[in-house]
Amino acid sequence: MVEMLASLVIFSIIAVMAVPMAQTYRDRQTEVILKDRLSRIRAAIKSYAASELTTIVSKCNPGGILGDIDGDGVAGEDGAGDVDMDGFAHDDNDGNVDEDGPPIFPQTLEDLVTHGYLGSPSLVDDEGKTISAAQQFPRDPTNLDPTASNTETWLPLYVTRHFKYRCKLDGKTYEETWKGIYDVRSGSTGTSLAGVAYGDF
Repeated sequence: MVEMLASLVIFSIIAVMAVPMAQTYRDRQTEVILKDRLSRIRAAIKSYAASELTTIVSKCNPGGILGDIDGDGVAGEDGAGDVDMDGFAHDDNDGNVDEDGPPIFPQTLEDLVTHGYLGSPSLVDDEGKTISAAQQFPRDPTNLDPTASNTETWLPLYVTRHFKYRCKLDGKTYEETWKGIYDVRSGSTGTSLAGVAYGDF
């Protein structure tokens, strides 16, 4: 009888210890997945911004050649690297009236899928039904709300850019405003095992 009680006590202690260990393991896995998905999404945003042609190109260079849009005789003034320290080279978005094609950020997270940077706009399931951009988009693993779509689990950060440029075709100066998503954060208010907010990853 005493041995049975001792065994029950030992098993109870093991069970009590196992629960927080399992929770810690799940939390650690969640953090790994969150960091990986944030890295993929941010890489897609950067690729989108570096590759998408702006309306400036079609308006001032119908042939699609960037070149010297501002008409000052020099193309790619930011060609030495990331002069304006915004994380992108060759965008020349330094506040001067000499823009040779600033990066255009996606207006929605779904744009990353529909433009082919994070998924495919023509992906279908086994029944031939199109899988939407919101469904393809990676989900924030910290969000367990089944009513929220994958894109709704993230907190997009927007930037609005105002700039001027001179069109080499008509010699006129134009002003443009672009608003887009330059970064994304977790929508969770929770914290990691290290005490860092998920939103700060």
